[in-house]
Amino acid sequence: MIGELSSAGAGGPTIRPARPGDYAAARALAEVSGFEIPSTLAREASFAEVIAPGGVYIATADLPIGLLIAQPIAYDGDRPYTLWIELIIVHPSWRRRAVGTALYRALGGWARQLGIHGALTARRDEPAADALHRRVGFVAHRDDLLLWRFDE
Repeated sequence: MIGELSSAGAGGPTIRPARPGDYAAARALAEVSGFEIPSTLAREASFAEVIAPGGVYIATADLPIGLLIAQPIAYDGDRPYTLWIELIIVHPSWRRRAVGTALYRALGGWARQLGIHGALTARRDEPAADALHRRVGFVAHRDDLLLWRFDE
């Protein structure tokens, strides 16, 4: 079921679609994680717009500990067929505990149900990010992009 709650593992955090009320916590999570605040978190109204179509997931363990923002970048009629991963962040104290993988699994399940074919993200020069992306299934697409095909 789209939007179904899931757990990252036994005793792990809950992964769920983001809601408008998550804005302040999502922004604080980005700030504490040392990320530059993207335009989708600059204002509460921007966050509400980006979560409306789906593709934005939050990991919680009493408080938000992870956030994934994906947006459709191309359409075939009204159906997106590619997503752009704008941001994936995990609170520093929760890193290396499969939270990022769980966020991507939730996104992949939702995307497959809607017939979305894949996701792109920028390649970063960060070993932890590279390892996460390989584990999920991203492969090199161009020098600066990684691609995750949902149908493989």
